Amino acid sequence: MEKAEDNPGGHSVDGSLNVSLDGTPFNSFSDDLQIMRREGESGNVDTNDAYTDNLFGNVEPLQGEEGLSVCSPTTIATQDVYGGRGSDFLHGIGSADVHGRDSANSFNFDAALNVAFNSTESEQPKQVWETGIWKYIFGGDDSGIEFGVWGEQMSRPTPLLWGIDQQVLDTDHGGSLKRGRMHSCNFMDVVSFKPDVPWPEQRDADLQRGIMLWTGVTSKWSDSCSLMGKIADMRNEAEVFNMFAHVFSGRAPVTVRKRGTAILRVCNYLESESLELFPMKEITFYRFLCHEQLQGAPASRLQGYIQAIAFCRHVLDVQELQTVLDSKRCSGVARETCPKERKQASPLTVVELQKLHQVVDEAPDIWDAIFAGAALLCCYCRGRWGDLMRSETAFLDVDENRQPAYLETRTGRHKTMSSQMHRHQFLPMVAPVKGVHGCDWATPWMKHRTSMGLAFPPEGLIMPAPDKNGEPTQRPLESGECGKWLRRLLNMEKGTADGPERRISSHSLKCTMLSFAAKRGLSVPDRLMLGYHSSQMHMALVYSRDGAAASLILLERLIEEIAKGKFKPDSTRSGRVIDSPADQPGPQKDAVKVEQVMSSDEERNDVAPASDSSDSTSSSDSSAQEVLRDRGLNKVFAPPQPPEGFSRWQHSKLKTVHLTEPGYFRVFVCGRSVGAFHQRLTQEPRFDSPICWACFNKARASDASAVNSETAGAPG
Repeated sequence: MEKAEDNPGGHSVDGSLNVSLDGTPFNSFSDDLQIMRREGESGNVDTNDAYTDNLFGNVEPLQGEEGLSVCSPTTIATQDVYGGRGSDFLHGIGSADVHGRDSANSFNFDAALNVAFNSTESEQPKQVWETGIWKYIFGGDDSGIEFGVWGEQMSRPTPLLWGIDQQVLDTDHGGSLKRGRMHSCNFMDVVSFKPDVPWPEQRDADLQRGIMLWTGVTSKWSDSCSLMGKIADMRNEAEVFNMFAHVFSGRAPVTVRKRGTAILRVCNYLESESLELFPMKEITFYRFLCHEQLQGAPASRLQGYIQAIAFCRHVLDVQELQTVLDSKRCSGVARETCPKERKQASPLTVVELQKLHQVVDEAPDIWDAIFAGAALLCCYCRGRWGDLMRSETAFLDVDENRQPAYLETRTGRHKTMSSQMHRHQFLPMVAPVKGVHGCDWATPWMKHRTSMGLAFPPEGLIMPAPDKNGEPTQRPLESGECGKWLRRLLNMEKGTADGPERRISSHSLKCTMLSFAAKRGLSVPDRLMLGYHSSQMHMALVYSRDGAAASLILLERLIEEIAKGKFKPDSTRSGRVIDSPADQPGPQKDAVKVEQVMSSDEERNDVAPASDSSDSTSSSDSSAQEVLRDRGLNKVFAPPQPPEGFSRWQHSKLKTVHLTEPGYFRVFVCGRSVGAFHQRLTQEPRFDSPICWACFNKARASDASAVNSETAGAPG
């Protein structure tokens, strides 16, 4: 055969030995080209053959076994694809030289590259676990590591899709590749597309999950616990579930789950260390806190454990945990030794508020305008975002000229709903419609809402979360989503020139106006009223039907000063106030009238015996005038003093002060019985404590009659 003569010993043209895996000589594609060129130069050319035009001019490809013996697999694949010889394809592309040179002595590189390209297989897309080292980890049992003897295997590159500009794909946008922010709406990046569930149903679902958590946590407790005895009295699991639902009534679902998770970690520690069951001893809990501290737990987590123990003690009435709460060493472990700066939300600046107003008026995306209006409502009404989203009703307050003046919302689920001041009442949150830019912002916002078909509560929401199609849902926008959206509109995602320490979140909306009020010099009671915080001086709000009127006047004047440039809250202390008005309202200097405020329990028990009633109604005019003179002491906030020998008692919850006669400790002077919540006072009560005037009237009347009898019986 001519195989040994053409390539004796299986050597390549340059003398190197090429041998395949089965021992046969192997020629690469470059060797094929050299052999074909050599055959053409030796005169083995048939000019009359129809297939003489090929890659190297008028060289006829080798035939039969000779061609198979000296040609590489690449050349053989080319012959298979193009009808054995492959010269039908090569005839049109290799017969003439593009530069006008002799085709017999020229090498057609484009034709050779085309043959090599078509002879390789196209690369198929692979999953991430099918590439790199992962394919050997997640592959089958027979997937060994492949060693490339002949180098890296070549594959045909994946062609580009039709209609796609490669320059656009190669352009570096300098941002995240997750979404094209230049071509998408802001809500697509900040809103978490969760199930469309209304907030009352979501709250009930969260509370049910918290109850199920506590059901599992209490299953790890000791049977000797007082709570386990109450659970054992329940007949089935439904009654146990209802019992926990009644115990946690009025509690936030987040708090219920947070406390349950902390107690679960304590129970897991006791189980892993083979210690006694919960409720444990004080020394065991102390060692648990020390163990957590050695593991690197922050002081806030240790304080959370103690708060969970207090939750079990007072909410679940687990009396065995009282010794743990009284432990000084347990509280000392959780105490923060190194002072740290509090991380609080930064208030918005006037420029940022004006930018939100601009978004409401000129935003190209209607959802940006709707969110900016909701953010302004939260800012000007000084409310929490979560409380605003759970509003029960909302309406627009107009003046006598039918012009909008205030936008008011009322919510029943808020942070201070359990306080004495807001108990059993809706929290009214009122916002002026004129902003720091000096114009009405509520009217254009309401127009955007109308165009989207949004309604105010109770039919709709203040700010519903949009879905992927841009349609409103029944789910309110959460606080985290509000913070992301707010930072997106204010370009605060990558920090600002003011400093990276600024923290913009949903709580920034609440603290903005309160911060402006503090910088302007408003009094602390006025700022407490503006922030809807619980105050000890809440007796004035009992009979006031619009207790926020005075604080709203101050807020409107503050906003007006900012709009006119008289007050610049973003400046330093030396340049904030440009022009101070002379008629700035201050604290009241008039006398405060103290009225008797009785609870419903006391009103039901305010039925005295006939003799007591006759005594109280038949008191003389002189004693009544004396009581009125004594009430005048309250002008300087001084509590009334009882007659000599009478003892003062105070209700631990209602704070009402009663009197008992000398030697009596079961019945008050007014006729009511001393209950478990009444405690004898050993010091002066607070100035705002309610007074039982029935006790004081009768006490002074009896004291006056005793003095008159002594005077009448004295010798002349």
